[in-house]
Amino acid sequence: MSSSNIIPQDSPLEKEQPSPSDMVTGALPTSSAAHPQEDSSLSKSNVVAVKSAQTKPTLLSESKQRADVPLSPIHSMTLLRKWKERSKGVFYYLRLVLYLRPLTKWRYRRRKILTHPHKTLIIPTEPILTFGGKDTEKLEHLVSVMFTTLNKQNWGHKLGIAAPQIGVNKRVMIVLGKAIVNPSFTPSKAPPEIITEGCYSIGKHLFKVPRAKYGWAKWQDTTGTYHEEKISGLKSIVFQHELDHLDGKSCVENGVELESAKDRITNR
Repeated sequence: MSSSNIIPQDSPLEKEQPSPSDMVTGALPTSSAAHPQEDSSLSKSNVVAVKSAQTKPTLLSESKQRADVPLSPIHSMTLLRKWKERSKGVFYYLRLVLYLRPLTKWRYRRRKILTHPHKTLIIPTEPILTFGGKDTEKLEHLVSVMFTTLNKQNWGHKLGIAAPQIGVNKRVMIVLGKAIVNPSFTPSKAPPEIITEGCYSIGKHLFKVPRAKYGWAKWQDTTGTYHEEKISGLKSIVFQHELDHLDGKSCVENGVELESAKDRITNR
């Protein structure tokens, strides 16, 4: 043998070769050494999970404790007040539907026409002295009721009506669809003519009544504005008829009743 074939025991080649035990059970590279970022992320997620697991039972326990505690009187009154404030609109709407609408219809309802010889029909009426504000509202309400009452009549031509006929002692009348307040009439000096008239306060009876052919009328409207006009024909007849009601008179005092209705000219 030559010296080149002999390998010394302390040579570096012997140290570099791994043993069978190291190949089987040797230390393998760990995940932390190979991937340090993944290890840190996993640790953070674990911490968050632990914290959430610790906090959830505490929140549930607090909610249960709050549910078990009864409301104080002050808190309950506050909730009731809030509920009332939110439901105001509903209550107002119900009041409007259930109360205000029927009340409005009732307020503007048709009135019963008084018949002769009711005491209200023989008393001179009082003038309207103030206008504006609530006074004008009351006057317009009276006029509306008079219009409703006149239009609801089932006979006659519905030419006019006076406030005393519905029991109101005021100098207000309606003539051919116009509201007349505090009227006055100055007849002409020409001889009067005989007119056949009817009246809702007397029933379906006709009377012959002397009327001026024309004249000068003065009145105010519902706002208090003054008007003056020369009137004749049918307007003059109806104006004088309603003015008699305001002075406490009617066809019974001013005319003569007819036995027949054949000669009828104007029928109110």
